[in-house]
Amino acid sequence: MSSEQVRQGHQMGFLERAYLGKSHNADAMILTCIDFRFPHLVVNYMDNLTPPGKPRITYDHVILAGASLGVFSGVFPQWAATFWDHLAVSIKLHKIKQVYLIDHRDCGGYREFGALPGTDQVPVGSETERQVHQHYMDRLAYLIRNTHKDLEVITHLLELPAEESEKRLSTPTSSRQAQHKRTRSGKPE
Repeated sequence: MSSEQVRQGHQMGFLERAYLGKSHNADAMILTCIDFRFPHLVVNYMDNLTPPGKPRITYDHVILAGASLGVFSGVFPQWAATFWDHLAVSIKLHKIKQVYLIDHRDCGGYREFGALPGTDQVPVGSETERQVHQHYMDRLAYLIRNTHKDLEVITHLLELPAEESEKRLSTPTSSRQAQHKRTRSGKPE
């Protein structure tokens, strides 16, 4: 490749360069939270949307702390630009037709960014928690629908993984701390 071709390549926009190669399509783009407890539930949710005998739904995956709230939080204004840029790339490059906004219960981002108070005031699993998540998902869905009228937007609130819910209900804090206590040798007691 000549230096002129390299120089011209750097002057091209990202999407123009992307189209020089082969393109492939995806069904959707999903937005989820960074929480390590939920990736398998996201995959299960998306897989369960596929009717039996049909190909799996293919999707681009955007991840922001707080999921839909991350686009609005104001704490990290660049996250909104990141989301909208990724949506534009997903539309242009993969010709998506749907956007899934997938929030989850017990989201630390919602509490950290001030959308929900502490669990002592709004317990995990409460109707208030569900309403606050739905509010932010609906706000973002509205903006997407207004700017991209051809996209279908689906919102979903994931429940806590069963093992997390059971831990919250059955394991007092002192027991959890005891489980992690180590002896001088570094081995569990």
